[in-house]
Amino acid sequence: MVDFNKIQKVYIKKVVPVILCLLFGYLDYAVCYVLGYEEVYRHHSRGAAIVQWVLLGFFQFSLYFYWLLIMIKGPGGNLKIKPFDIYDTDQGDLTPVPDYFICDENGFPFWCSTCQSIKPPRSVHLGDLNYCVPKLDHYCIWIGTVVGQSNYLLFIKFLQFINAFSIVSLVYLGCFLHPHFARHSYSVNLNYVASIIICAFILIMGMTLLGAHLKYICLNMTTVDDLRVNLMKRYQRWKQRYHKQKDKGKDVTKMKKRMPRKETGKLFVNLKYQNSRVVVEYYLKDRPYNFGFKKNLINLIMNHNLNSGSMTQETFLYSNFNFAKAILVFTIPYYDIPFILSQKSIPNPDTVKEHFLSYGDNCDGLSNEFLHYLITRIDEGKYSIPKYLQAQASATQEAVLTVDNFTPNSSDKQNDSLPESFHEANTTMPDHV
Repeated sequence: MVDFNKIQKVYIKKVVPVILCLLFGYLDYAVCYVLGYEEVYRHHSRGAAIVQWVLLGFFQFSLYFYWLLIMIKGPGGNLKIKPFDIYDTDQGDLTPVPDYFICDENGFPFWCSTCQSIKPPRSVHLGDLNYCVPKLDHYCIWIGTVVGQSNYLLFIKFLQFINAFSIVSLVYLGCFLHPHFARHSYSVNLNYVASIIICAFILIMGMTLLGAHLKYICLNMTTVDDLRVNLMKRYQRWKQRYHKQKDKGKDVTKMKKRMPRKETGKLFVNLKYQNSRVVVEYYLKDRPYNFGFKKNLINLIMNHNLNSGSMTQETFLYSNFNFAKAILVFTIPYYDIPFILSQKSIPNPDTVKEHFLSYGDNCDGLSNEFLHYLITRIDEGKYSIPKYLQAQASATQEAVLTVDNFTPNSSDKQNDSLPESFHEANTTMPDHV
């Protein structure tokens, strides 16, 4: 059976980028020829017209150049991460359990059954690509591709140039619109009107996106993170109104039908704590990946858009000199190209079937401030023991009780068989935090 919804979705994804290209083609005619040549060049200043053509030509070439790089670079794809050795079997074909990892409420790591791999934090499996994208930000319908860890900086550069093109176009339209109308007895030129509308629309969209992503860089968030936070707030507002109306005895049938997606915002981290492990609850609004704007920007430019790995262990790499350098790379056109080309792209896992990555060096790490916050919650008793450790302890206890049926002084041996961490809560901070 034909899936018309899927066909429509694919059709829209292909058509919208073509429409954007056609709009820029029309702007070339309306702004560069109708305004630039027939008005500015012929009736005002040849120098101003030439400056306009040079600026708009440079900005348009640059936005197409970065658009192409976004497509070529791609969002990146997670190579396989072997299952964690959560039961300490010391098997060589398993990944040693890291000091902490994002987990479900039972303490188990997230697993992608399609990729057959551990899912790193903030990675999402996309059906269109058929693999998990690390640090997925969003699918940009305007450029027709996914924005993720590898091409995120290129997308920011694309936004800078598309906004610059719109600003220059609007400035020239604003400066020479009135003289043109006055000379033509204030008759309306539809090319000018259309140009203003198109440039204003592109600028509003572009500046809104750029402002949002500057905020995300400051807080080390993604669009997916922000969407989840907003969905959580929306659900909480609906929940409060629902219970308020219900307590008043009013009919809430219609309100229940309009219930938004249930999003509690709860997440969990499995944390090494002394001789055992604990599961601690947190929320995205706690900003677990925020290292501060300075470190976030340096990691974006110089550390493959990651806040983990060997670089984060070297304090001198976050110096004021590197921060100034990161700002220049972020703002100066094409200065970022050597940094981007020097970075290894995260390849499509389909192309490297047997290659595996380590977890800690290739996944976003949690900030020290957030780790201290987790320790505080543990000290307050706000944690749980992973289910697999509970099951292991229960199995051990049952085995001891079975032996006790044949062994004297069984009560003394039972406590010795349980892990020490299950006798009392840990209260000291681990060395790795």
